[in-house]
Amino acid sequence: MPAGAKAAPTTAPTSRPAEVFKDKDGKPYPPLEQLAQRTGDPKAGVKIFRGDNAGCFRCHQVGEEGGMIGPPLTAIGDKLTKPQLLESIFYPSAAIEMSYENWIVRTKDGDVQTGIKAEDTEDHVTLKDTLGQYHDIPTDQIVSKRQDPKSIMPEGLGQAMTQKELVDLIEYLSTLKNK
Repeated sequence: MPAGAKAAPTTAPTSRPAEVFKDKDGKPYPPLEQLAQRTGDPKAGVKIFRGDNAGCFRCHQVGEEGGMIGPPLTAIGDKLTKPQLLESIFYPSAAIEMSYENWIVRTKDGDVQTGIKAEDTEDHVTLKDTLGQYHDIPTDQIVSKRQDPKSIMPEGLGQAMTQKELVDLIEYLSTLKNK
């Protein structure tokens, strides 16, 4: 999920329909502006954040806990509104925070590595994949290197939760602020 410096969305967050997605029970989501108006339970949202369905905790850090693959979310409630948080979940590629862009590197032997560029020097490129593993690729072995317009955050995470779970998650994320 994007945090901090991010590209401006090409449309207003509430102009994108969530109803093209269904929750894990197969129920269509209402429009984002309606979903953003719902009030959830932040304590239940913590459980969703840390749980396996959404998987947020594997990639995002809050405080000193969580993964360090996507942007830290410790103060995301100061940076994004509820509609913007929803936009980030339903459309993660709409605005990708700088330095969390996905890169695709193809080598001479036909191997393809993808991940966040951790290092780019004269003699190698290091990518960090979605599992947090680092891959060093010697520059003299690289055939092509390009930024992928798609986020490493998977599309459709709303489909891994019920609507109540998503609303609880958004409520929790909106409480994460600088103290």
